[in-house]
Amino acid sequence: MQGTVITNKGLQLIAKLVASGTALSFTRAAVGIGSVPSGYDPTNMTNLNKYKMDGSIASCSSSGDTASIIFQISSIGVSAGFTITEAGLFATDPDEGEILYCYLDMSSDPQYIYAEGSAISKFVEMTLTVVVGSVQSITAYINPGSLLSNDGDISNTAIGTLDNITESFPVPAAKEKSSKFFGKIKKSLEDWKNLKASLLLVGSIVNNCVTNNAKLPLSAAQGKALMDLYTTLNSDLAVKYEPMNFKNGWSHPDERLPYIARTGNIITIRFPFCTGTAGAVVCTIPENYKLSRSSWIMLQYAGIEIHGMDIIASNSQIEEINVTFIDF
Repeated sequence: MQGTVITNKGLQLIAKLVASGTALSFTRAAVGIGSVPSGYDPTNMTNLNKYKMDGSIASCSSSGDTASIIFQISSIGVSAGFTITEAGLFATDPDEGEILYCYLDMSSDPQYIYAEGSAISKFVEMTLTVVVGSVQSITAYINPGSLLSNDGDISNTAIGTLDNITESFPVPAAKEKSSKFFGKIKKSLEDWKNLKASLLLVGSIVNNCVTNNAKLPLSAAQGKALMDLYTTLNSDLAVKYEPMNFKNGWSHPDERLPYIARTGNIITIRFPFCTGTAGAVVCTIPENYKLSRSSWIMLQYAGIEIHGMDIIASNSQIEEINVTFIDF
């Protein structure tokens, strides 16, 4: 990354190694959440300002008097999210031990690392290109758990088949093979997608009957209320369809007429001595049931007399019964 500065300790180490013909050995890379104090020369840095965690060195290569070190930071093992604002590469000095070889100020391009187990995971890969002078050789401690192939960046690696992961929201672990690592990432994304869909469904539960969207669910409480209304309606219908009291102005005022059928507002009732079908009931009327063509019959239900059944009679037969209730 641009902005990498070789520290004074790093420059001194190069001079020592060139003079002795000894290899330059990078030990680790690390990141922090600090920043260079105002007016301070970063070449004088001997450590990170506020160390946070080590990275995983994935590869090391050299060309001429420069070397490229690729290292990675992931959410694995991170208990709380943080923002990377600085990075450093460490090397072994034959006299002083481990030193800060170079420093990178990332305050102008910080990177946030999410906590392990978060719905969003973060993976940061950085390449530090540093001056190494004419040292005889360069070595680095490569982390076997880094997500790089032997040929370089993982973006150039094709994984044919991912491992089939069945556990819910699996967490990638260090040193896992790539197919398993990305299989876990794939499963986590699928689980998150399903969870999101479930949350949206729960948020769409309808608690009243003011929608005509058939795809929306009905709450249990509202469903019970509707079922209670349905049961009550059936009970009321059973009562209303009981036989009704027959009254006329001449005789048998309490004769009960059984309910036969109802179509819309048309109700068909049958005298005990009648035969026939709805709309064309033919009855032979005994002498004590004689009616004139203009007779009216009243039906009494629930204490209310309802006028509305007109009997058309001819001689001793009821030729037609039309019963229409405006409000039953």
